Amino acid sequence: MWKSIIVVITMTLVGCEFSSHPNEDLFDDYLQRIARVQGQDALLVEKGDAVTIPDKRELYIEIEPLSIGLLDSYQLRNCGLFELIAEKNSIMGKVQDPFRDFDYQNSLIAGLQHCVNNPQVDVELRNQLSIILAKKQQHIASHFANLLFASDAMRNQFAPNGWIDQRQQAFPNQLITAFDVLLQTARSFNQPYSLDASFHPITVHQETLDKAPMLGKLWYSLTMSTAYLNTVTRQLNFYDSRVVCKVNRDKKQFRYLNNVFNRTYVTEVQPYLANLDKLYIQIEPLAKLLQTAHPDYQYPLVSAHQAFRKATLDHVQYWQSLFKRCGVSVGQ
Repeated sequence: MWKSIIVVITMTLVGCEFSSHPNEDLFDDYLQRIARVQGQDALLVEKGDAVTIPDKRELYIEIEPLSIGLLDSYQLRNCGLFELIAEKNSIMGKVQDPFRDFDYQNSLIAGLQHCVNNPQVDVELRNQLSIILAKKQQHIASHFANLLFASDAMRNQFAPNGWIDQRQQAFPNQLITAFDVLLQTARSFNQPYSLDASFHPITVHQETLDKAPMLGKLWYSLTMSTAYLNTVTRQLNFYDSRVVCKVNRDKKQFRYLNNVFNRTYVTEVQPYLANLDKLYIQIEPLAKLLQTAHPDYQYPLVSAHQAFRKATLDHVQYWQSLFKRCGVSVGQ
């Protein structure tokens, strides 16, 4: 009986050990097909260091605490600020996550603006509130950075937890809406405040950002695709001199490589690469924002896409040079 159990466990572990994602199988098959045509061993794919994001504690920005008491509660009631401050000073208000805290900070800034411009509030109190308002406006970008890089929801969104599926042709609409709100919020920091401006709470999008993690998958997929493309291109270049294209010489290896190009790259690999590029273009404004939203960290989606584009171009240029050398149009 014990032997049977050991055999079952061993078989299970072996099965897990060799499992891989279909996208990884796709690139590996492409590399292996080319290596077989060349009659050579496939080069080792240099995937680099593990794709990770820094620890939350490294990215959290400490913000100078600025306590707002109830001051003159009667006058604060006149401009709608009393209830907001009282809620923040409650037990639940003091343990808000970065999403709710950011919405509170935005609501507080809006409330302070109304109070500062409200003639029913006496001048001395308005002067006090103006000082608080100026400091809150200085801090709001840091609160936003904490929301992006220190909240559990966004860290789930950014986590590189695997490949994007080949069937994923677009980001979900709810996620795009959430991304747009993040962008509009960041842009508002550099715009003069208007009393008529509408405030878009971010907390309502927290669950979507948490439960539909796509940015990290895109980052991972771009990075891994780049590693495989660079390896295949090195494989092709390393043994390129052995591909014969002269008249009255055996062109068998070129014909086989041409078959791999048409049957594997054109029909399977290239469509996936094009889809990754399309997905990136969908969220490029957000990717650029994530380069500047934190003073000490750049989420590397833009750089991953740049490396991906270069790897794709280098790979295509090899095939173009090979077909030109052999006097064949691409795709024939």
